[in-house]
Amino acid sequence: MRISPSDLNTTRREFLQRCKNLKKQGLISDSDDSDESSDESSGDDAVQDDLQFYDALVRVKKNDSTILQKDAKLFSSSEDHGDEPEKKKPKVAKKVKPLYLKDVNTRQLMEDGPEIEGELLKENPKMFNTEQVENLKAFFEAENRGLDRLLLMMM
Repeated sequence: MRISPSDLNTTRREFLQRCKNLKKQGLISDSDDSDESSDESSGDDAVQDDLQFYDALVRVKKNDSTILQKDAKLFSSSEDHGDEPEKKKPKVAKKVKPLYLKDVNTRQLMEDGPEIEGELLKENPKMFNTEQVENLKAFFEAENRGLDRLLLMMM
């Protein structure tokens, strides 16, 4: 089904007439930029009006229940065009906080527990060479012996 340009113009004229009547009744605020659709509104506004018309036509054709409601709004006035891009923007999810080193350490401690000795002692050529690993093992053994002596002295 094709819609002729004369049908579009007729619909636009009817819409403008309804707007004028609503302005006379005081239901719509009178603004300078909406007078006579801003002397044949700019190309973007005309395209937007056409899109709204086609959208309404599709709703009518599909017998959409939303158009039967009293407060249903098939066309928006020219004043609303400025707000439409804001309405169409998808809501942005919460801003992702940057992940700091302390957060990573906290997460690892919560998941793996405080025992990281075995992890440090793994032979990883990027982190430690063999001398460093041997020195760490010796240190931990000395520390354990020192703690054992301290516990024996306290008893």
